[in-house]
Amino acid sequence: MPGDLYSQEYPFVHPSKPLVTYILVEHHFVVDAHGEERHYGDWDSLNVFALELGEQIASISRNNLRLPSGIVNGWIAEILAFTDMGLYVKAGLSEHASRVDYFVAELDIVERILKPLAPLPATFM
Repeated sequence: MPGDLYSQEYPFVHPSKPLVTYILVEHHFVVDAHGEERHYGDWDSLNVFALELGEQIASISRNNLRLPSGIVNGWIAEILAFTDMGLYVKAGLSEHASRVDYFVAELDIVERILKPLAPLPATFM
């Protein structure tokens, strides 16, 4: 049975600066009660890589992402665009474990603050 592994998803290049960002996903493979192998992935982090420097300059994960007040769980689902201070992203946010809502949000990559801008009421996952 394969172990846990990671993949770099949704690479996105800045339109005028030598930067690339991507989402790191941790993959898990488990065997269910019927002996079938199941796969699922968890958001691990969003990373920003400076091409000229050849190094990662920012990493935002569940441990350091600053969520809005009242939100107990959140993650970055997709990268939409670069902004002056960070990124526009599609974010999954949850006030409690039984419901997840998706938003277009602004992510300040220096302060690691996620600010929801508009709900995505018809998002299907």
